Amino acid sequence: MNRAWVVIKREFLEGVRTKMFIIGTLFGPLIMALFIVGPVLLAGATGGGVARITILDATGGELGQSVATSLAAASARASTDETQTVFHTRVEGISPETEQAKVGDTRAEINAGKLDGYLLLPAGILKGDGAIYEGNNASAMSVTREIDRAVVSAVREQRLDQAGIPRDELTQILASVPVEKRRLGSEKAAGDAQLAIGVGYFILFAVYMGVIMYGSAVGRGVQEEKRDRIVEVILSSIRARDFMAGKVLGIGATGLLQMGIWALFGVVLMSQAHAIAGMFHAQVPALPQIPGVVVFNFLFYFITGYFLYGALFAAAGAIATNSQELQQLQFPVLLPLIVGFLFMLPIIQNPSSGLVVVGSLIPFTAPLVVPMRSAVVDIPLGQWLASIVLMIATIIAMIWVAAKVYRVGVLSTGKRPTWAEIMRWLRTA
Repeated sequence: MNRAWVVIKREFLEGVRTKMFIIGTLFGPLIMALFIVGPVLLAGATGGGVARITILDATGGELGQSVATSLAAASARASTDETQTVFHTRVEGISPETEQAKVGDTRAEINAGKLDGYLLLPAGILKGDGAIYEGNNASAMSVTREIDRAVVSAVREQRLDQAGIPRDELTQILASVPVEKRRLGSEKAAGDAQLAIGVGYFILFAVYMGVIMYGSAVGRGVQEEKRDRIVEVILSSIRARDFMAGKVLGIGATGLLQMGIWALFGVVLMSQAHAIAGMFHAQVPALPQIPGVVVFNFLFYFITGYFLYGALFAAAGAIATNSQELQQLQFPVLLPLIVGFLFMLPIIQNPSSGLVVVGSLIPFTAPLVVPMRSAVVDIPLGQWLASIVLMIATIIAMIWVAAKVYRVGVLSTGKRPTWAEIMRWLRTA
């Protein structure tokens, strides 16, 4: 174990001194902040803009003016929300006979740059005919969203008036009812389901990327030492099993340190999220409470997932005779992990389905399935414990297998061994 510790220390110190580690550690949080704050900054910088619109009202009533009033209310919000569009509207009453001529005139104004678009309210809109918006900003969401709201609100009010239904009474009847979601046995709200799914997806993605990044680093390190013939000298003074274990643990410690720094930065950033959002007149949604079991599952399955795939990557590095062969061998190693990533949609749809339960128990997919599943639902204790036991047992078995392959593979040169030769290594090593 003392010799394995020497390898752990060597791999850790070499890892944290590399330029890639330093750059990744420094720029990782900056990229994280960019993804969180960047959209707010860009939205505030671009703003909603100004939309000059002519409303062509063929209904013969006040519907066009009601739409204009709603758009004016939306424009008023632009004083406090820079992402809102300011609408400049004019209403023109038309008849079915003059509709085509008026449309032609407004199109000419749009082409001349005097207008941005026009909104046509047909005579039968209260009976189900659709409105038409045409303009050079017809694909701008900030514009079309407010136009949709204004038209729906105005038409609804006109229909209520025709039916003789008081608007206040209907508003009260249709008022939304808040539904609080709680985990079983908790008196506190669990937060919005969509946010919980978002947390689960973030955990799944973090485990997926972490295992790939640091597991593949083990494979590259083994292959480079095999290529440079350094491993022949090393194995003369240390057992192959201890050397492989030290390499996996050392690189894993480097990865945990880097992700720990990122996580600390993320906690600090989220603690200041409301203050940062307030600077840009934005709001941060209330985050769901994250149970301790979710945190435990994230850490446990990240570490054990790395050990499992790190051992497989080390074996792949020992088998490969060059970097191209290593890249070819990485796909079958990563395939179960990719399958685990595909469980994202089944987990969202039904986290207790039989398929998801099987994915939780298979050690090669469990590192991704269990953390995300636990973020959205309470996993039965029996399934959870069975997954942990199977995970640990599989890691022990894979390290044993990988050590045997490693012991012979790192000393083999020339062509890549066949599967029959690898099986013979397992029997004789």
